[in-house]
Amino acid sequence: MNMIQTGMISYEERLQSIFVLNLSYLLLAQRLIKQDRYAASFMLGMSNDVIDMIEDLPLSQLIRLASTDRLICQLRIEDAAILHSVTKSSRLDALQGVHTGIILSTRLLKAAEKKESAAQAAGTGGNSSSAAEKSVVVNQTETLLAL
Repeated sequence: MNMIQTGMISYEERLQSIFVLNLSYLLLAQRLIKQDRYAASFMLGMSNDVIDMIEDLPLSQLIRLASTDRLICQLRIEDAAILHSVTKSSRLDALQGVHTGIILSTRLLKAAEKKESAAQAAGTGGNSSSAAEKSVVVNQTETLLAL
């Protein structure tokens, strides 16, 4: 019986899988950023500084970044109750994607507002990119609600 049949994978296979996932994620992120950086920031949950860096990385740097033994992307649903809510069976399965999008949009909007409040409290004031990020979140949420 080989390792796949027993459910075990070797360390090398795990590293290769992580590399493929990381590189795919980075290439997708770069493509999304080049198409629409504000929507990409929303969808990827990345700050403008990180968006700027990823947008300009050459393939050799993307490969180096993807070569770690850790995943560089993260599940954005961190609350078990929310995860259960969006994965449970429902008679409205067609709306499950919309429901998940609304939950993520709401969390991102709250995070943007918290970031803006912290900047204002520090005396730096809100910046236009923060307003643009909130606008994208609101537009995405309205689009999801219209579906």
